[in-house]
Amino acid sequence: MRKGITKSAQEPRFARVLGISPGIQHACCMKTTNSLDFLVEVFGPPECRQTKGSRLLYWTFVRDDGMFGFSLFSRLLKGAKPPEVEVRLTATAGVRSFRDWVLGRMGATANGENDAIFLGGGKFIVSRIEYEQ
Repeated sequence: MRKGITKSAQEPRFARVLGISPGIQHACCMKTTNSLDFLVEVFGPPECRQTKGSRLLYWTFVRDDGMFGFSLFSRLLKGAKPPEVEVRLTATAGVRSFRDWVLGRMGATANGENDAIFLGGGKFIVSRIEYEQ
């Protein structure tokens, strides 16, 4: 390496993307159980898709290099209002960096190192506004 040039190993960052379906067809690489209120504090309100007998809550992300395919999702049985939900993490590639980012963000928020993004948002979802033309 030439003198004066340093190599930085910056951790990838992720941003929330709305309107893109989660990659639930990819293998689940992590599961965690937390309250929906806590997940909303950390990642914002989920998007929701209704299916037969259940609701799919999800958060979709893009990495800072423009790569898509990172999701957190949870299936809730219709009518169920559990105090805690099981959330699964999937990624098309870069699984380790996404997992580390998710766990780091959750831990930092739980420890008070990061400010919560949304407070009291556990009863809300993000949904598409349908306009009549």
